[in-house]
Amino acid sequence: MFVRAAHAALAMAVGIAVAGAGPVGVWAAAAIGLGMIAIGALGPARARVAWLAAIACAGAAIARTSSPSPVKGADDRVDDTIEGVIDGPIERGPGGDYVMISIEGGRVGAWVAPGAWSPGDRVRATGRLMTPRGFRDPGAIDREQVARDRGVDAELVSASMVRAGSERSWWAWPVAAQRWGSAFVRDRGGDAEANAIVRGAVLGDRSAIGPSTDAAWRAAGVYHVLSVSGLHLAVVALLAFAGLRRGLVLWMSSRRAVIAAAIVAGILAMAYTAMTGAQVATERALVVVIVMLAGAASGRRARLADALGVAAIAILAARPSALGDPSFQLSFAAAMTLATTPVRPERSRGARRIVGWIVRGVIASATVTAVTAPITAAHFHQVSLGGVVGNLIVTPLVELVAIPLALVGVALHLGPLVDLAILACRLGDAIARAIASVMPSAAAPPLPAVAIVAWLGAIALLIAAARAAIAPVRAAAGAMLSTAIVALAVIVARAPRGDLRVTFLDVGQGDAAVIEAPGGEIWLVDAGPEGETLVRYLAARGIDHIDVAIISHPHPDHYSGLYALAGRVPIGELWSASEDEPLVPAPFSFAAAERALEAYGTRVVHPPLGLARSARGAALVVLAPITDLGDGPSPIATADPVRSVNDDSLVVAIEYAGRRIVLTGDLEAEGEAELVAHHFDLAADVVKVPHHGSPTSSSPALVGATRPSTAIISCGVANRFGFPSPAVVARWQAAGAQVLRTDRRGAVTVEVHPDGRLDTSTYDML
Repeated sequence: MFVRAAHAALAMAVGIAVAGAGPVGVWAAAAIGLGMIAIGALGPARARVAWLAAIACAGAAIARTSSPSPVKGADDRVDDTIEGVIDGPIERGPGGDYVMISIEGGRVGAWVAPGAWSPGDRVRATGRLMTPRGFRDPGAIDREQVARDRGVDAELVSASMVRAGSERSWWAWPVAAQRWGSAFVRDRGGDAEANAIVRGAVLGDRSAIGPSTDAAWRAAGVYHVLSVSGLHLAVVALLAFAGLRRGLVLWMSSRRAVIAAAIVAGILAMAYTAMTGAQVATERALVVVIVMLAGAASGRRARLADALGVAAIAILAARPSALGDPSFQLSFAAAMTLATTPVRPERSRGARRIVGWIVRGVIASATVTAVTAPITAAHFHQVSLGGVVGNLIVTPLVELVAIPLALVGVALHLGPLVDLAILACRLGDAIARAIASVMPSAAAPPLPAVAIVAWLGAIALLIAAARAAIAPVRAAAGAMLSTAIVALAVIVARAPRGDLRVTFLDVGQGDAAVIEAPGGEIWLVDAGPEGETLVRYLAARGIDHIDVAIISHPHPDHYSGLYALAGRVPIGELWSASEDEPLVPAPFSFAAAERALEAYGTRVVHPPLGLARSARGAALVVLAPITDLGDGPSPIATADPVRSVNDDSLVVAIEYAGRRIVLTGDLEAEGEAELVAHHFDLAADVVKVPHHGSPTSSSPALVGATRPSTAIISCGVANRFGFPSPAVVARWQAAGAQVLRTDRRGAVTVEVHPDGRLDTSTYDML
């Protein structure tokens, strides 16, 4: 009836996934696949199956009863002032300090300006109290997940903070130690990027690591080295254990030396975990290290796979939402793969021994890359092929050279050792950038669940063959079949479709809609106030280009996202009608965005009224603004300079299979009146409601002329304007329209099939 910890951890993970602590299809598929790799078949024992089922049910029960506490006053449109005590570690990043404040009724997280904040400080903070939500779009970062991992129930946005007193906190000394060590390293100087890498990798202070370093190390597959990871902790603890054991054996018996070394190494591991912020990866590694050290101290060698299982159970029991955390998934997947991949002892000598070590390293690194590929594709939409090489060169250089030198140098206040660590990281940075230039990350949209299972199954079969658990011929045949299933699933998922798909993204207070036309053409109408959400959505959909980007009018909440697209997503044409908005500062103006795109080959176009583009039966029709030079409507050169920028919005309709979808920009009363007056038939099936549901828009004339079955309002949660106006919502509903709001429902997708059937879905239906 004995159930190994690895088995139990897998059962608990499956139970949590099924209970809804993440997208069930992805996590359950990944758990099943990793189970095949890590532990193989469960065996015939019915008792074992019963135990595993019970553990899975326990995991599901924990997940269902674990939910964030509601914080009173969140999600309104006024500033809030809270008073509480800074509780827990303080995260240092490029944007400032992330603090967690315990208040009556919950825990609030906030990014604040860097300062001498310390755990135990009683503070008064002012900002907008919001429920952690993020943008609810496919591919978007799940900020609720991030908040849960940090243990906060709400976030204070645009926060300012003052100290109002202090209390005792256990977390004060780790934060003080981190800051002291970081200041010591910073003052040593040297190469700025290398110095920042040492502070991030050794002490968890990422405040000085620049975006170019982030991008290069991510592309090289060694991004995990830039922050304190589980591998860092394991290296520190095991080197400390080995050194202490060798030193103490001179003073005591071998048995006592092992016990004393294990105790001291365990204490050092706990201190290092606290000093670097107790991240998920280091928490996992700490449990593994303690289990392994306990095994050494008791004279019973612990299996690494079971130590990992104990760590997973401990973390999931305390925080079930960790199952959806990329760090949790990647660290456990990589560690379990290394723990279960067979390693044959090297008996050769000299050069052959070195070659054998390199070959084994390449195989192990490639296996880890293959196993974690579905996870990186799901979360980051890319696979870093350079990791196979980077983890053989850069990772050992940092882990085995820079980190020990820096830690000893900081602990003993020996600057020359820190200088050597900075030089090692400078070399590592140069190598990482070289790898990134030769082997950049490959775009990889999330795989279908069946493809994930098949992919991991193929790897499991190959590992089983290497362990002599299955005949090589059978393993090869099974792996080939699984690979064929993966290829077929990807081809089917990415094959051009005959449907028209329009997705109105949740971008906060702004507009962005992605149109996937039949045959593969991509049109974009507005780009939102920031582009990372748009970039992630495109990656999640496997979209690598935009044929036409349309900016309805030059207000930042409609065009600022273009800056993120420039140089990353090729754009064929940029359509606009209005001149630049003079009130926007030049560095962030629409004209500057146009120039940035033109530098990458985008053609700027002022489209004509009427049919402007078509793709396999889908038509992109320009409806406004109307320019009348005396001979009737003419091609758009510039919009009317007398009217407001909103009323000069470039209005387009998407027509396909007898259906019409109208996107109205930020039209207000004057622009709506002109639109209705110049078009005999404006009837539409779907209307993107103008100006985010402002009371200055959605006139009875426009509502009556369009008469849609669905009206979509793009607006931000608890936005400062109070949009949408209740009267506007009621007006569209009275006309027979179903009103869908991105602030409540997330991204809204409209699909028109070739037979004219129209389907509407929202993110909260996924």
